[in-house]
Amino acid sequence: MEIVKTNISPWLHSVQTYRTQGMFTTIDDSVSRIRNTREKINYLLHKIHMLELQWGPITSYEERISDMVAIRNAIGVYGIYDPTDLRRVRGNTLWYREGIVSEESDVYKKGNEWWDYFGDPYLITDIGGYVIVSLSDIGISYLNDIDKGIYSLSSSYTT
Repeated sequence: MEIVKTNISPWLHSVQTYRTQGMFTTIDDSVSRIRNTREKINYLLHKIHMLELQWGPITSYEERISDMVAIRNAIGVYGIYDPTDLRRVRGNTLWYREGIVSEESDVYKKGNEWWDYFGDPYLITDIGGYVIVSLSDIGISYLNDIDKGIYSLSSSYTT
């Protein structure tokens, strides 16, 4: 299986879980937490956009903006079909997204490629289950640093 490499994997953390009793409470909690993280990222993107409307492009944030969009689109709960599932056999679909928030913030609803931020593909693709992709500690620090930088920018523009 080919693993698709990304530049956002250091900011993400994945947990693989298999079908067990009571697992859906964990899935629901993860979907809710991820929704809140997406809202925070959208808020940061909005703050940058508002600054750019007022003062023009902020070139130092161009790469960070694309990284934040990629992170926002990557975090989520992914169901992994087991090898005998007809959707996987017929359609070659390996995974699907749980709890999609909105069309504009979700690039993928299902797919057949394995992204590097999903973690190790071999055991879970053999039996099916779930991959929960959320922010890593480094990802949390990265977004917090962006937030502090935006605050600093906005206060320096207003003085």
